[in-house]
Amino acid sequence: MFFIIKKKIVSIRDYFFHLLLAFGYLFNFPFFSALAIKLSLFKHKNIKVKKKFKNTLIISYRTGGIDDIRQVFKDKPPSRKILFLDRKYLRKIFTHFHKNVTLKYEKEFFFKKEYKEFMKNLFNWLNIFEKDFSFLTFNFNYFEDVVLREHAYKNGNICYLLFKESFRTQAEFKIHNDKSLNRYIGYFTKIAVYNDDTKKHFKARWKNISNRISVIGMPRAIFSYKIKKESKRTKVNNILFYYFKKQKGMPTRYYKFNYFEESGIAKHPPISWQPIINETFDTIIKLSKIYPNINFFIKAKKGEDENKKYINKIKKLNLPNLKYFNDGPGHHFLLNSQIVIGMNSAAILEAIIAGKKVIIPFFSKFRKKVYSQYTFDLPKSFMIKSKSHLEKILRKNIDNGYINLPLKNKNYHKIGKKYFGDFKNSEKNLKKFLDC
Repeated sequence: MFFIIKKKIVSIRDYFFHLLLAFGYLFNFPFFSALAIKLSLFKHKNIKVKKKFKNTLIISYRTGGIDDIRQVFKDKPPSRKILFLDRKYLRKIFTHFHKNVTLKYEKEFFFKKEYKEFMKNLFNWLNIFEKDFSFLTFNFNYFEDVVLREHAYKNGNICYLLFKESFRTQAEFKIHNDKSLNRYIGYFTKIAVYNDDTKKHFKARWKNISNRISVIGMPRAIFSYKIKKESKRTKVNNILFYYFKKQKGMPTRYYKFNYFEESGIAKHPPISWQPIINETFDTIIKLSKIYPNINFFIKAKKGEDENKKYINKIKKLNLPNLKYFNDGPGHHFLLNSQIVIGMNSAAILEAIIAGKKVIIPFFSKFRKKVYSQYTFDLPKSFMIKSKSHLEKILRKNIDNGYINLPLKNKNYHKIGKKYFGDFKNSEKNLKKFLDC
């Protein structure tokens, strides 16, 4: 009963915030929209605030990104008051001023004059409510906050980019060298990336801001690293499939490949990972029926329902040992799983440094240049040959009953350094970066 009442109170509160926000942008009163944003700012339950603090750090909320913040400050309160901003409020304003606009190409998009003026005035009010606040976001091209941080930067407020997209395929690095996007990156006071490859990419793209970039390592990776304990014989209970989208690692826009001339990538017909995804789903569903005592978890990112056919099929099967999740973080799934299947995601890299039995379904028939340029640079020892090979490996591990974890991989340190940077010192590095 208590939770039902609490949920209703939260719904009423949010409804009021949205009314206040809308009143502001509909009638051009930025004060009210700024007040709605100020009232909507929230604390994280795991991050305490000191009674005395320097100023406020407003973080544009993003699942995955905030895991780095939480990892660093969960045990030690920061010297700043950390508040989170739900991006939906900024998105509402952006959408109001840009009705019927399709964001096909960032380089061809320009914000409307009325919108920029409104956001300038909104920032001024917000800066009065939270005097001289700092602002942090996790990517440079979130349309919702680009103009807000532009005015913040020009006013002298500190603007941070904690770049969470630091894992790129070879092709993605080539595509993201479009210098016309400078207007999105120029308004950051300080930029943090996880690894040296990403810093090199940024430096090549924006030479005039290379002195703002710090390589800090990935704080979130510490969680995975701590899973890696002394080797022990572990019962195989849980098998985890980190679902990856059909064009993961392929920098398409609206599923179209239209970047060949600007990138130097050889032109090729449209491709996708869908055949691999289908065969992985089929294998997991088949084995979940054969092995009712083994749990099969499929974890996607929030809102991802690309494979509705399989989602609906899993629901109809209603097997207690087969579950699909596409909400919330996936760390606890990794913690309790012995075998992890996935490809082209930070999650699969974290599974490797956690010492799990990792299976990458990059089947042999796809190992051609046209596909390989869209994959992470990982050892072939993690990869399997085919659908039948996937089933064979899973059956063998299940039938054995036990597995020795963590698995020792000779490329462990190389993989960790390449993708996660100096993650063992990342907590200290991030605190220094944020001056917290």
